[in-house]
Amino acid sequence: MDGARWHCILTLGLVVSASVAGCVESRESMARTGSRAPGIDVVEPTENRELVPPGLKLEFVGENGLAKTLNVTTYANAHRPRVVVIDDPNHHHRKRYLALPLLPLLVEGFEISIEAMRSKEIIMEALDGYASPVSGEVLTRPGALLAIDDIDHDEWEPIGDKQADPAPLYVVWRGEDRSPERFPWPWALARVRIAELDQEYQAAELPAHSTARAQRGHALFVARCIRCHAINRAGGRVGPELNVPRNITEYRPAAQIIAFIRAPQSFRYSAMPANPDLTDRQLGDLLSYLRAIKEWKIDPSSD
Repeated sequence: MDGARWHCILTLGLVVSASVAGCVESRESMARTGSRAPGIDVVEPTENRELVPPGLKLEFVGENGLAKTLNVTTYANAHRPRVVVIDDPNHHHRKRYLALPLLPLLVEGFEISIEAMRSKEIIMEALDGYASPVSGEVLTRPGALLAIDDIDHDEWEPIGDKQADPAPLYVVWRGEDRSPERFPWPWALARVRIAELDQEYQAAELPAHSTARAQRGHALFVARCIRCHAINRAGGRVGPELNVPRNITEYRPAAQIIAFIRAPQSFRYSAMPANPDLTDRQLGDLLSYLRAIKEWKIDPSSD
């Protein structure tokens, strides 16, 4: 073989090797730094079990009311967690987490099939009392992950102005459209349970003869507010109870309530998010609901 052909083959080999090496280096760099193209998540399997934090547990409560505690640390060590790089809407920047697919864990915890779970309503409860209702149809979609460690920090990076601690378990989502308005991102997750939402929030319902506007307000309250706020002790515990012993409209002017819902941070620093997307009509519906429910107080603590 003449020298020119050897030169061509050698040159081609060097180019291919450099290309492969470059791809490997690029992929490793992407996983290490979190750099990626918009809308593309990076997932890397890991065999390093020392990364899995000890003592992680999650409680499951099924339809029969029986509770089961799953050892998440043991589960993670048996199922190869992944390092996932995502754009975190709560941190407002790119994050790396050690994470597990959420769906198989739910199937094991509830001991039901994926098909059966699709028709269920599930409440995800945090350590601070946040209660996020979500349909099984949403939770069985691809992309749900349970983050078990923050790879970028020795301790978990705090969230928001109140510096909330996401540990020990944080539900995150892969994919392009995983907004918190449509998909739950509860942090400090402690318990998940199957519930009938009609029964779960029955105490917050209005009588059938209530006005259409108040009923619309009730539907909006359940969709946007009840995971943090309770009505007649039905709902979350992060924000204040809004009906007992006194309804909020009994001690706050209507204009102030609406202004606070729109921009709570303009009044005080709190965990409550702003709601600039709510229209004047929707805010009026919410106010109608709050005014109407004050005539239907149920206070279990007074019994």
